Amino acid sequence: MEHRNRRWLPDSLCPHCRDYSDPPGVWHTETLCLTLYADKHGYGFTVHASPSSIFISDIRRDSPADRCGCLQVGDRLLTLNNQSLQSTESVTQLLSECEGTHITLTVEFNVADSVVPASGIFLVKLANRGNGLGITVTASKNRLPGEALQISEIRKGSVAHRTGTLKVGDHLLAIDNQRLDHCSLEDTQHILQSSSDIVTLRIQKQETVTDTQSDSTVVYTVELEKYGGPIGITITGSEEMFEPITISGVTPGDLRSTTQHEAMYFNALTLVVVAKVCWAGRP
Repeated sequence: MEHRNRRWLPDSLCPHCRDYSDPPGVWHTETLCLTLYADKHGYGFTVHASPSSIFISDIRRDSPADRCGCLQVGDRLLTLNNQSLQSTESVTQLLSECEGTHITLTVEFNVADSVVPASGIFLVKLANRGNGLGITVTASKNRLPGEALQISEIRKGSVAHRTGTLKVGDHLLAIDNQRLDHCSLEDTQHILQSSSDIVTLRIQKQETVTDTQSDSTVVYTVELEKYGGPIGITITGSEEMFEPITISGVTPGDLRSTTQHEAMYFNALTLVVVAKVCWAGRP
């Protein structure tokens, strides 16, 4: 069951409901039904009541609620063992009446309505809470050297799911600027487990223009003879891998400005190959 109620997240939302992972701007709500199995300390979460909902106010680290990877502070608790909830007292009463070692919860949470490009490469930053990002990464059966890994599953309610940016089928190119094209699945899992509090994923939606041309992009070759002097172009980029290197400036009267190639009269062009060396994916 899934609700797609689109809302604006107000700044005046009850502070107990707020969590730094709450998506800003436009978002929608979804629901999730899950079962928790108690350990010797219980289930590991507490609840609080606001005028409009009963929500999770705290999750104990390394508890069943934490290890499931699907619950976050601020999630609204809708039912407990299929019983509707009216107050925190009703939650306490239902928990005390539970027989056995597990409970079934239905929770409502926020998913950001992110603007995601249909193609190309972009960065996604996720909060690493120590219970996993919620993605499953796989490789093709006969994976070739340099072939990208693929996201094959995104666990509902996880950090990755709530961003609204990742989809099954996306290619995972790098983690925290560490390229994965020659990493095994075991190496990739180790990199994820040893990552910092904020994990930066390099995602590719589909083949980029360097491999396949699109209707809106043209790739062309220009040859310039230096004659012992500079070419006369200024290029800009960043230390981030896969960020494009662009032509940002041209010196008047140089080789570039006198070329007869019409397209070279536009600045902010992306450099793909220089002297037969591909620059895509280089810092």
